[in-house]
Amino acid sequence: MNDTKNTFPSRDDSWAQVELYRWQYGELPPQDVSCKPLDVVRGIEAMANAIEKHDIKNFPSPVGVMSVLRYAAKLLRKK
Repeated sequence: MNDTKNTFPSRDDSWAQVELYRWQYGELPPQDVSCKPLDVVRGIEAMANAIEKHDIKNFPSPVGVMSVLRYAAKLLRKK
């Protein structure tokens, strides 16, 4: 039985979600349930904007970009 309400995201998905949240809101998500909703598209757009600016101090890490790309591909595959 696959009950999605009781399953946890994979470690890779969690990493990507944290990265997207960080780029969307400029901070890491809080550890309690008070976090703002994650908008995957806004997070990806914010990452792309940071790369476009060539600001090395605020550049997404290659591992972060990789995890987000894989997560986005997984979401697209499901649709």
